[in-house]
Amino acid sequence: MLIKVLLPVTNQAMGLARIDSVDVGQPLRQGARLIDFTLGQDVVQTHDCPPITHYRVTSREKAWVRRIDIASGDMVEQGAIAMLLSSEPDEPLDAQDGRSARVSVAAILASFEW
Repeated sequence: MLIKVLLPVTNQAMGLARIDSVDVGQPLRQGARLIDFTLGQDVVQTHDCPPITHYRVTSREKAWVRRIDIASGDMVEQGAIAMLLSSEPDEPLDAQDGRSARVSVAAILASFEW
């Protein structure tokens, strides 16, 4: 089965996400770091929030990385396909069935001097 890793939508008002790193091994193990990305809140009204938030996406399942559609430094729409995984190492990439990946997303707040 094909498995799509989507860049999470945390707040559509924040616009594009900057990809900080794409870090995947083969085969992908449960708990592996997939993507680090950064969003800025400079286009929206913020209230007691830092203007920049960093996020980490990790895998909650075992899979094989078949295609990576992003790279460090890219500016990507939230919700875009970041990579394609498969449940088997030789799954055809033109298969019609599929689902979204099971991932965990954590916000990483840097300490700022206010």
